[in-house]
Amino acid sequence: MHLRTLVALFWLSTLSAQSARTPSFEDYPATARWRGKPAAPRFDAKGTSDLDARARDTIELQAEDGPNFAGHFTVAHWSCDTGCFRILVIDAPTGRLSREMPFAALDIGYNHDTEQHRYSGLSFRASSNLLVAEGCFDGETRDKPDCARRYYRWDGSKFVLLLSVAVE
Repeated sequence: MHLRTLVALFWLSTLSAQSARTPSFEDYPATARWRGKPAAPRFDAKGTSDLDARARDTIELQAEDGPNFAGHFTVAHWSCDTGCFRILVIDAPTGRLSREMPFAALDIGYNHDTEQHRYSGLSFRASSNLLVAEGCFDGETRDKPDCARRYYRWDGSKFVLLLSVAVE
């Protein structure tokens, strides 16, 4: 009876450790990388009228480089302040913009004294559907900030939160 209890406890601890494992890029492979000429971003889509000229220019330049995320998508980002940026996702073959992002802005905590960032910002790969975002979400750096490392899976049209780990 004692051996069965130990085996059961070992099995439960192993299961728990597996479910709490940090997602990796290899866990979320993308389809083969698209290699055609990227379409120009379609700013005529719903929800893009608020983009200023500087943001549009930055998005167009990043779109020209082609896919950098999830096979045939481009993650484009532009500044909203020192150490802060916004993102959207462009479907490279069509130019379709996805604006429904899991956060409005990400503040990576720029320190003017050291000229360093406190958080790592975004990590993503062309070969993976995983996006890792680390910083203070929606630019919250004062009062009660929501600072975390979040792991998202791109499902082709939106991000799905997989794991959130608080960071200081």
